[in-house]
Amino acid sequence: MAISRQKKELSLTELTENIKKAKSVVFTKYAGTSVVDLTKLRRKARAENVKIMIAKKTLIQKAATKNGYEQIPENIMDGPIAIAFSPDEVCAAKIIKLFGKETATVQLAGGLMEGKILDLKAIKSLADLPSKEELLAQFVGMIQSPLRNFASLIANPLASFARATKAYAEQKEK
Repeated sequence: MAISRQKKELSLTELTENIKKAKSVVFTKYAGTSVVDLTKLRRKARAENVKIMIAKKTLIQKAATKNGYEQIPENIMDGPIAIAFSPDEVCAAKIIKLFGKETATVQLAGGLMEGKILDLKAIKSLADLPSKEELLAQFVGMIQSPLRNFASLIANPLASFARATKAYAEQKEK
């Protein structure tokens, strides 16, 4: 069924705005995926503030061009494509990669980030990066580790001295 020109213009405007607002955009191949599985994917994505849209490839190309991207390669735009708009650099790629492990028909295809078109290899490596929260937790752990070690070094001589004093006192009593 053909889409009216007015609906196409609205869709193009929405795509253009979403690409502009997103820190990263991930293209997903979903051929053969059931509606139930797509709904599950959308729910998981929504929980992480990731928006998923399905649109015509010509509209996707036009929206990307309006945001300063070159022509998206045909290998990325091959087959039915869904687009995930991420509020951070790695969230959408992670969600789709994890969901792809559960549902084999959902696959990463490529993406857009910081004015560059990312191929499949780049988007997969992006999906493997830790999230911002994980990186912050690792950083806090790195800062705490020397402090914790220093505190235990200070506490150990005092504890050893206290044990030695107690043992000496017990020997004197005998």
